[in-house]
Amino acid sequence: MGPVSQYVLKTVATELDRHGIVVWYDDGIHFSDLADRLADDRTKLIK
Repeated sequence: MGPVSQYVLKTVATELDRHGIVVWYDDGIHFSDLADRLADDRTKLIK
């Protein structure tokens, strides 16, 4: 995983912890694999 992917994962995870929700618009579906990595017991991922 490259530095951009690591940054995106860290940033989204931080926002999830802070706010409990993140709306992520990825029109080109460039980051769908990263979104899958964030899904866990407390996260609902809607594509």
